[in-house]
Amino acid sequence: MKFDGKIIRNRQNAAAGGLRFAPLFAVLLAAAVLGAGCASAPENAGSADPASPPVWLANPDAVYPAARYISAVGSGPDRASAEKSALTALAGVFGQSVHGGITVHSHYADRVRGGVLEDSGSVSSVTETVATAVHLDTLIGAKIRETWTDRGGQYVYAIAVMDKIETALLYEAEIQENTARIAALEQIPEDARGTLAEYARLLQATETAEETEMLLKVLSVASPAQAASLRMSVPDAETYRQRCAAAAAGIPVAVSLENDRQGVIAQAFADVFTAAGFRITSGESRYSLRGVVSFSEVQLPSNPYTFSRGVVNAALEDSRTGDILLPYAVSAREGHGGITGAENRTARTLAEKIRTEFAETFSDFVFSFSE
Repeated sequence: MKFDGKIIRNRQNAAAGGLRFAPLFAVLLAAAVLGAGCASAPENAGSADPASPPVWLANPDAVYPAARYISAVGSGPDRASAEKSALTALAGVFGQSVHGGITVHSHYADRVRGGVLEDSGSVSSVTETVATAVHLDTLIGAKIRETWTDRGGQYVYAIAVMDKIETALLYEAEIQENTARIAALEQIPEDARGTLAEYARLLQATETAEETEMLLKVLSVASPAQAASLRMSVPDAETYRQRCAAAAAGIPVAVSLENDRQGVIAQAFADVFTAAGFRITSGESRYSLRGVVSFSEVQLPSNPYTFSRGVVNAALEDSRTGDILLPYAVSAREGHGGITGAENRTARTLAEKIRTEFAETFSDFVFSFSE
C-alpha cells in the first residue's frame, strides 16, 4: 500500500461508494464482448499447421487493417504468457502498462465487474475475451483474437485486437458517464465541508478523473475527432489531486493508545494518517483514533523462549456525532529470551501490521465514507 498525497485504493468494495456503470454502458460493453466472433472482426486468419505461421504474426495490418483495428502481437512459453504479452503490447499503444494482471484501480475495476460482467451472464464463456477493465488499464473491449503455437510447441504467439468503432462508442459513453459522476460528487453539502465526507467525495472524484484521462488516451487513438470533441469537458485529474490533498491537510486527527509503552503503536497509526495527507494533533479534534494495547505472556511447551501475545483494540471516532466510524483490532505473538524483549518484538510486529493492514482498512473506509 502506497500513499502519495491521496489514498491509493487496493480493495474490492467500490460498490459501497455507490459508483456504478449506467445501463447504457453495460449494454454497449456486453454487446462488444459478445460480438467478438461476429462480423465486426475478420475470420480466424491463423493457420492450424505449426509449420505455417499465420499472416498476422508478421503483418498484423494485413489481417486487422489499421484503419479499423488497433492490434498488437505478443509471445510467451505458454498461452497465458503470450496473451498477457499481447495485451501489454496493446496497452503500450496508449502509453499504458500492465503489471502482472490487475493494474487498473481496483475500485474502478469493481464497478465494471459489478455493473457489467456479473450481469452479462456467460460472456466470458461465449468468447475468449481476456482484456477487460478488470485486468488492464482501461482496455475495455480488447480481445485476444487468435493464438498460434510453433512447430515444437515451445512458443505461443497471440494477437490482441480492439475494434476502433466499438472502442470509440464504448469509451465516449464512459467518458460522458464519468464526467457526470464527477459533477455529482462536486455537490458537497455545506455541513460536510472540512470533514471526511468532503474528502471522500473528492477522493472518488480524483480517481474517476484519473480513469477518465486514461479512457481519453485510448479514445484519442481509436477516434481522434471524438476525443478532441470531449477533451475540453474532461475534468483535470491533477486539479482534483490537489484539492483532495488540501482537504486531507485541513483535517486533524488525534491518536491516543493506552498502555503503548514505547509509543510505537500510536506512531504506526499516525504514519497511516499522515501518509494519506491528514494532520496529527495532540489537542482536541473531531476525529480521533483511540485504543488500548495489551500484552500477555504465553508459555509454549518444550520451547526455551518466552512469548508475548499483543492485542490492539482501537477505533476511529467522530466526537461531534459520537459515532464509532471504524473499529479495528489486530494481534501478534513474538518470542525472546525474556518477557521484556518478547513484548518489544511483539509491539514492533503490531506496528508493522498496522502500517499495512490498517492502511488498507482505512483506505477502503474513507473511499466509501459518507455522512
